[in-house]
Order: sequence, then structure tokens, then C-alpha cells
Amino acid sequence: MNNNRIHPYIRAWGQLLGSYDYYIAAQVELAIRDRAPPKAIYRDTDGRWHTFDDIVGEDNRARITRIVAQLEANR
Repeated sequence: MNNNRIHPYIRAWGQLLGSYDYYIAAQVELAIRDRAPPKAIYRDTDGRWHTFDDIVGEDNRARITRIVAQLEANR
């Protein structure tokens, strides 16, 4: 199984921000341990997982959607 299927929104958010692969992988592991929502993008300092649905800017929503589609196509 390609790990890109696990929390693709976290991976897309990390790519959008230019995060290193090791950091994105650590965030995915944290999301798995926390049982974060499927559309989680990051965990706040208070422990709350923010999701794709929390993104207000349409440009960022479109970018994330494109990156997730690419990740899913590369499964």
C-alpha cells in the first residue's frame, strides 16, 4: 500500500507550505496516533486538528484539492 492514501490532506498542506518530507511524515504519524479526522491538515498547539473544511481562502482550497488529486493518482 502506498502511504499517500493515509492523510493526503496533511501531505498536501505540508507540500503547499514547503515542509520537508520527514516533517510531513511525522505529522501523518501524529494524526494516526490521534485518530485525526480524514480531512485533517494540521494540529494546533492546543491539540485541535484543523481540517480542509476550515480553509477559507478559495485559492488555497483549490491548491490543496489539486495536490490531493495528484497524490491519489500516484497511489
